[in-house]
Amino acid sequence: MNSEESITPSNLQLLLPIQIEFDALEKVIQSKLIGEIIEKENEDGTSKRYAEITNVNLETSELEQFDIILVVEFITLTSLFKNKKATALIHASLALSQADQRVFIEDYLIEMITKNFLADALLENIANNWMYAKIKSKMNFDFLPQIESRIVEINDKLEKRIETMAGIYILGSIEQMKIVSLEVLNKQIHLKVQIIGDIGVNVNSIDLPV
Repeated sequence: MNSEESITPSNLQLLLPIQIEFDALEKVIQSKLIGEIIEKENEDGTSKRYAEITNVNLETSELEQFDIILVVEFITLTSLFKNKKATALIHASLALSQADQRVFIEDYLIEMITKNFLADALLENIANNWMYAKIKSKMNFDFLPQIESRIVEINDKLEKRIETMAGIYILGSIEQMKIVSLEVLNKQIHLKVQIIGDIGVNVNSIDLPV
């Protein structure tokens, strides 16, 4: 039996869970931060270099009020402590802005790992005043442009009908797709994406056993 008639798409509301592994997010963070110079710009236009980030790893924070730890390895560039290796543990809590679909660092705590008390005080000052600002700007993930482009791509495909198997097609359009929740669990970022649209299934060929 064949039918060329299309059904009217029905309203769809779907809450889609998405899990992002720490390993995947860590690679993005490393590409943003490794090699970054921590520096302060002076009023006369010159700048003072404090440190260079050499490596970053992502872990789960054991502190209840925080979600993740950024283990930031860096070398100092100051005249007092030049080429000294140090590590900063940046405990951070992540937040979601639903309005502009942005994931960002909401709160943080910095711990220094060195063997020199004087160096600890200096490096903690560097980390708190300049390194954190750099990292916070790099850890600002704007998903809105990606979501908007994906909606356009999906609708282009739905307009032409997507054949899932012989004689069965999905058609319609996506009206809205947005992240509505964020949670960090078991070295994964758990997102829930709400999808609203008019989606239908068109069956134009049915093969029934005799």
